[in-house]
Amino acid sequence: MTIFVQLTTVGTNAGPFTIFSNLNYSLPVGTATSGAISTGISVTVPDGTTSVRVVSTGACTNFIDIPVTVAPSACSTYYADASIKTDLTYRDCDTGEIVVENLSAGAARLICAYNDLGSAPFFTNVRDGLIEERGACGSGRPGCTQTTLFATAGGGGATFRFFECEANQSTTVTLADGAIANYCVRNDLDVQLVSGVGNFTQGSACTV
Repeated sequence: MTIFVQLTTVGTNAGPFTIFSNLNYSLPVGTATSGAISTGISVTVPDGTTSVRVVSTGACTNFIDIPVTVAPSACSTYYADASIKTDLTYRDCDTGEIVVENLSAGAARLICAYNDLGSAPFFTNVRDGLIEERGACGSGRPGCTQTTLFATAGGGGATFRFFECEANQSTTVTLADGAIANYCVRNDLDVQLVSGVGNFTQGSACTV
């Protein structure tokens, strides 16, 4: 089975690390640098493992035993909006694998993820953005609306962020002063004015 191992506090003299299953303290199941173990890594351990031992093998030779918590099987749709460039970590519901995805500042994603790794998907730090649960995965195709973006004349242009119809990742569009553009946009996620002066109007339903 695959588990996620992370140390939230690593001493300055600690690392690199060797990881063992409690079923066999002679055969390592993984290794990690101080940076990797702080971010968290996926490790394959034998079935029946109830804890792992993380051993520092450098100048510091301390170790810690970490109990293995069985992940629940529940999946949800999550909206993740990064306020700075950061890593989003989650367990993908399609593959069961731990995914660490780098998001640029201002990027947003919709994912179908397990409610494990604590309680939900997470950014490297809490302050790195917003993560909201949006209900069951695959609960129906969102409606889409023909949307006109416009940069107010004399305002110097405008930048918008939105999810195109059926897309799971946000896109950013910059319009020149007075310019207009049309897109088919998801109804379940807001159109955002990122910068500049502008607005948008929504009309009839549309499809990709």
